[in-house]
Amino acid sequence: MIIMYMNCMRDRAISRLNSSLRRVTVLFGLLFVLSLHSLEAQIVSSRQPLGWDSGGGLRTVSELPTLRMPHFDTDSARMAMEAEDLKSNRTFVFAHKLYANVDIIREGRKVDMADRTAWFYRVRSKGAESLNFLFEDFHLPEGGLLFVYTPDMKRMLGGWGAVNNNAANTLPTGIINSDEVIIECQAPKGATTPRLRLTEVNHGVRHIHIAGEPRFGSGPLKTTSCAPNVACLPELTRLSQSVVVLAVNGTLMGTAALINNTRNDGTPYLISAYHVFTRECVSFASMEHLAKTVVAFFNYTSPTCSGEVRGTEEQSVAGATLVGVEPTSDAIMIKLNSAPPRDYSPYYCGWNAGEAPQGQFTNIHHPRVLPKRIGVCNRAIRIGTTDGGSPRCPFEKQRHWVIPGWDIGTTQPGSSGSPLFDKDHLFIGALTGGSSECHAPQNEDYFYAFSKLSRLGTPGSTAIMKALDPDGGSAQKCEPFDPFSSGGRLFRVSHISGLHKGDSLHHLLSNIERDNLLNTSNDINAIGERFVLSQGTEMVGFYTVLRQKGAEVSDQPIKYAVYTKNVPAPVLEGEISLKKLVTYTTLDKEHSDKKRSPAPYMEVYTPFPMPIKSDAHKEYIIALDIKSIASSLTPLAQEKSRERNTLYYRRGDTWEPASRMSAPFSGGAALWIDPLLTSKETSSLEDEETIELFTIKNSYANAIEISINRENIGTNQTPSTLEVFDLGGRRLYEKTFTTLLLALPREAFEGLGVLIFRVRRGGEEESVKAYFPAV
Repeated sequence: MIIMYMNCMRDRAISRLNSSLRRVTVLFGLLFVLSLHSLEAQIVSSRQPLGWDSGGGLRTVSELPTLRMPHFDTDSARMAMEAEDLKSNRTFVFAHKLYANVDIIREGRKVDMADRTAWFYRVRSKGAESLNFLFEDFHLPEGGLLFVYTPDMKRMLGGWGAVNNNAANTLPTGIINSDEVIIECQAPKGATTPRLRLTEVNHGVRHIHIAGEPRFGSGPLKTTSCAPNVACLPELTRLSQSVVVLAVNGTLMGTAALINNTRNDGTPYLISAYHVFTRECVSFASMEHLAKTVVAFFNYTSPTCSGEVRGTEEQSVAGATLVGVEPTSDAIMIKLNSAPPRDYSPYYCGWNAGEAPQGQFTNIHHPRVLPKRIGVCNRAIRIGTTDGGSPRCPFEKQRHWVIPGWDIGTTQPGSSGSPLFDKDHLFIGALTGGSSECHAPQNEDYFYAFSKLSRLGTPGSTAIMKALDPDGGSAQKCEPFDPFSSGGRLFRVSHISGLHKGDSLHHLLSNIERDNLLNTSNDINAIGERFVLSQGTEMVGFYTVLRQKGAEVSDQPIKYAVYTKNVPAPVLEGEISLKKLVTYTTLDKEHSDKKRSPAPYMEVYTPFPMPIKSDAHKEYIIALDIKSIASSLTPLAQEKSRERNTLYYRRGDTWEPASRMSAPFSGGAALWIDPLLTSKETSSLEDEETIELFTIKNSYANAIEISINRENIGTNQTPSTLEVFDLGGRRLYEKTFTTLLLALPREAFEGLGVLIFRVRRGGEEESVKAYFPAV
């Protein structure tokens, strides 16, 4: 069988064609990926910290009261973590837990200022690749803020405010790549004194991101190469927004799903695997504590099929309460302390408790804490038994769905807890473990069966089902829930086309030198992208995609402004923060997970302080101040026809379209700035109607047929050039021909996974992806 992913110049929907190709082993070349490089995000204020040197007469950070964590055998810890990777239970362990008991308010350096009081405390755990923390007895007054940052203030977590107060009085943090941090807590004059106790310090032994990113080469990344990015299958985008990265106890990473209940009330339940939280059979109280440590990261997804752009890391929710656990099935459900806000575009997946779910079966997961990947199984699944669990709580027999092998993808450490969906995209189970690999997708994986869980009648399973079916109707199915479907749902709008192809960005984007793109030799002060919004549409923020040169990323913010066209004064001004864009240098062969290759492309999400609501059918321009863009960074643009230009330059107070300037574009262009809107854009910028240049299909028994469509033939002697690439951009085959039909031996492509067939003819070009499944 060949599964075709048809991605043409006008971004046509992906379709699947079937044939009789026998299934062979999947092998891939280089595949671009992203890294969950810092996970530095929660519900936070846009305010900045005061800084440890802002008062109190301090001359050096060493004068701050300091907690120095004890040394431990990091080599042994690393070996133990690597051993966990080889087990069938697929969590990803990255940190070693150290305990503390520090009252930051009582023991920190107190500094009184005119309108605020601040407390500063330093923590150091020598040699840590990263740090993350758990605060207990946590409570901030209105106007109070908490930050964690490096002494040079180039990396920062926070600031958390009173919105993060919760009944459990706890706050787990994200991850900061440093072995030394400053904790800063501040409160307005006259407010009640904050409460803040540091109880856990998690010392990162391994980086969450993997050496070699963003490109596949060898080692761990090669083992994940057969699992496509979600962007390759845009029809799964909405479903994928129910899937999150889960950090537990500051040391473990897995996957979970936001799941709906029969009341459709938006209660933020997450369902996952018990072993993502602990490998032991522990008390309910211990599980309640672990739930408090949870940080859930939403929308960690590459915007491109090729995976070259590192996804945004700004969207997370911290802390949860325990709903129910069933360790003998490997099931757990928690409730987040707060629901994900609108700009997270949350989606609550539905569920199916039936005993005979129908395929196609889909798994969406975060293998090795990479951006969301997809697995597809087209075969029948069955109930079976897997080994595992703890000695006191072994998995019971006949509790798991057995995946007999993957037609697309595989699972890896970090995939644990990820959801399995049926043909209707309803949840039917979560990953416990297995042995599938890219080189062996036929190996079995095991997902606990939601159908079995719903019928157990144990205290844990009953608690889970009572939460999901609170009215006790013995529901067998629950439809998904979109909390903003009736109004306010957000859409990311982009004028960059072809992102759902496997083509590299080098091919899709304009390769124009930075100075030429920014027109730095002229009196241009800003570069912007134009959008047309209908009356009542809200714009809540925007994504910017940048290319970096070299390994170092400047933390200098980029100034932005939003204009209405032909009005000199901006509607809104602000800054794009780059503090969280941290990269690493070349591979270190001895400790390959300590460093990684720099990612050339990066994505940043910038929320507006308040939404901009269009009071009429109106043109807006989101603009970047050219002088504030560091020399190591370049905005990205794509060439368009002159009629479809949306890129504008600002000269003085006047906007000029790129299509009317003599350089740098021969026609028009679009700038890669994507607003987040409450409705789709109304500017008639849909892709032009095009005719397919060629088709690819199975022909007779052993051939693949490349057919040039007659509407695009040019003259009979116009040559066509076929090139075949793997997803990493490696050219595997090339042939020039003048006929309208080219037949290729099918066996030449068997076992090569997803391939890109590109045809160039008479100045036109088009690409199609085809998948050759494994045996």
